[in-house]
Parts: sequence; structure tokens; C-alpha cells
Amino acid sequence: MQCRCYCDGETNSNRHFLPGHDQIAVANAIAANYGSNEAFIRSQRGEAFDGPFGSPQVNRVIMENYESIEAFLDAEGY
Repeated sequence: MQCRCYCDGETNSNRHFLPGHDQIAVANAIAANYGSNEAFIRSQRGEAFDGPFGSPQVNRVIMENYESIEAFLDAEGY
């Protein structure tokens, strides 16, 4: 199965991503659909969010709003 980050890598039949490549897909989906981590977090929370916008914060917001990273990527059409 091809890695869902579209890196041309091959995964095991039971994995959607190569190790760490889910974060590449998340970053690409956020950039394509929201422009920045800050814009994504604000859109999901519907409120101002002050603080850093790196992967741990992005992952927390994704998990607050979606069942999984894969569900977020599916919702974003990635």
C-alpha cells in the first residue's frame, strides 16, 4: 500500500503511513486548507488561541475534534 503522505513509499498492509509520515500529511493538509497552524486551530476552536502552534498543539486540537489523525485527513480530503 502506498503511504498516504504521497511520498511514494510503500507501507505494510496494516498501516496507512510510514513512521512519522502522518505528521507530513497533517502539515500538508493544514497548509493546503488553512494556510497555517494558527488558522487551523482558530477555525477548529472558533475562538482566539494564544500560544505556540507546533505539532503537539495541532495534534491536541485534531484529537479534540476528530476520532483520529486519519479521520482528520479523510475530512480534509487528503
